[in-house]
Amino acid sequence: MKKNIKVIVWESESCVYDLPTNPQKFLKWWVDKFNSIPEEYKESASINCDVSTYYDSPMFSVEIYYYRIETDDEEAIRLEIEKVHQKTIKSKELLQLKKLRDKYGV
Repeated sequence: MKKNIKVIVWESESCVYDLPTNPQKFLKWWVDKFNSIPEEYKESASINCDVSTYYDSPMFSVEIYYYRIETDDEEAIRLEIEKVHQKTIKSKELLQLKKLRDKYGV
């Protein structure tokens, strides 16, 4: 079953002073980020913004992202990773079981 994948278009934490202060330049900055989102995902895209301080300097955090269904290749890779992960877990559990049986003579 395919899963939704979060695609981060742009992510940054910058000093507020690094951002354009001119309104037209600031708007262009946002539009450029937004335009990098594929057309079919623009309507459902999201932006998270946060302002904080770091050593008394204002910081501006931005994350622009959208979700899409994983491709067939991504699904195959994810399933293979999950299979390897499950084998690893089983091997560790069987080793632990053997140690406990040896320890308690069961």
